[in-house]
Amino acid sequence: MYVGLAGLLVANAVRLGSWKALLPVAAFTLVIDRLQIPAEESALLANFGADYEAYRATVPRWLGRRSVLPRP
Repeated sequence: MYVGLAGLLVANAVRLGSWKALLPVAAFTLVIDRLQIPAEESALLANFGADYEAYRATVPRWLGRRSVLPRP
């Protein structure tokens, strides 16, 4: 969800053709990564414990290598 929202902000910056329009992308990413996601992760850990830890060990927080590397 957060990657999608960041993508929309990037698309808007491209549409506007402005480097300054990328500032909200940086601000959004910083706030989400430092405040929102840790709070959500704490709640998930409290509710699901070891199952959540196992999930977190296999799923990247934002984008994994498979998401950004071209397929062979």
